[in-house]
Amino acid sequence: MDNTMQTAQHDLWQHLTSDRQSWLLGAGISAKAGVPLMRPLTDLVQSLISQEQGPESEILRHIRAQLPQDSHIEHVLSQLGDLIAIAERTTYGRVPLGGEQPDADAATLRELHGAILNRIAVSVRYGYRPSQGSVEARVGSRDDPLVRVDDHRRFLRALFSARTKPGRQPPPTMFFTTNYDTLLEDALALEAIPFRDGFVGGAVGYWALGTTYEDAEQHPAVRATLVKLHGSIDWFTSEDGTVLRCRDTTTYNPDGARLLIYPQATKYAATQKDPFATLLRTFRTRLALKPDNVLLICGYSFGDEHINLEISECMNQPGSNTVVVAFCAEAASGSEHSLPPCLHNWLDTREWRHRVFVATDHGLYHGDTRNLCPNGTSFDWWTFQGLTRYLSDGPVPHFC
Repeated sequence: MDNTMQTAQHDLWQHLTSDRQSWLLGAGISAKAGVPLMRPLTDLVQSLISQEQGPESEILRHIRAQLPQDSHIEHVLSQLGDLIAIAERTTYGRVPLGGEQPDADAATLRELHGAILNRIAVSVRYGYRPSQGSVEARVGSRDDPLVRVDDHRRFLRALFSARTKPGRQPPPTMFFTTNYDTLLEDALALEAIPFRDGFVGGAVGYWALGTTYEDAEQHPAVRATLVKLHGSIDWFTSEDGTVLRCRDTTTYNPDGARLLIYPQATKYAATQKDPFATLLRTFRTRLALKPDNVLLICGYSFGDEHINLEISECMNQPGSNTVVVAFCAEAASGSEHSLPPCLHNWLDTREWRHRVFVATDHGLYHGDTRNLCPNGTSFDWWTFQGLTRYLSDGPVPHFC
């Protein structure tokens, strides 16, 4: 291992075990746990709604036919949100869908929107495994759930063990996630790690306007805070606008409650209102901490521009010392591999590229788009399970 690689790997480990660290975790960390990724989730939701043979099924089929082939269920929700807004602005409360489809009224569109959200929630809660070769697809249910929390528990054990310093407890670790599932909070509870998530209560809780985020470090018992940037399958709003967290085992959720899962194209507008305004502000504030602050990223596809922009703006701030460590896969094109465009740009930004580390399936990058590892090298540290092993084993010298 040359000195440059050795130094970079040493620095990488120091950041992984730093006191002032935050994590940005995306859908990739839950894929092997049984939670479907966006593409199979889209196909499953359409299949479930199509089985009902109602007007909502025809509208969904029509909307998907209008969207690009690579669109997914969040794009469908976004389109529905726009159609609902248009229908509600008209004097007759309807919107033309085009083609041979009859006009759709706002109530039917809202029912379809709610039906999609409910099926997303059930699919994320109980899991779905698409068919692979001769293995048939499996849909989880309350009686036969497919989702497992084991990987999340192992990750937390490895992380908090690696961060343990003799004689003192580090500040709370902050976890930001774009995931709708509840695996991270469930794993924190199962591992008996005291944490705060912005709600007060138990299986049923109410949103406390973020006060439980800001004062977390003032309570020595708190070891983690959890910020769900895109909401959760168990978040609802009551008729008076109160944000509630209600697990699916409860039978007294408020009538007309809706899940706080919002579509891609309207994410910016949604982030201007609570609870999302507080969640995003917490992310922004955390990134701006000085002097030592590390943002570690795993399972995130860099597809949310409003999140990428927050990170870029923080790194651009005068006096910022924030370090970004991203674990991800490189895209393959024949024998060539390439980084996600967002990470390539960060490694190419002269003013702060020295504060960017990217660990991939093919190597390690630091402050440059040049791979520090020789061609043909392969790693699994970019995966959630591989990162967990790396945290457990430490920076062993045979990595490159």
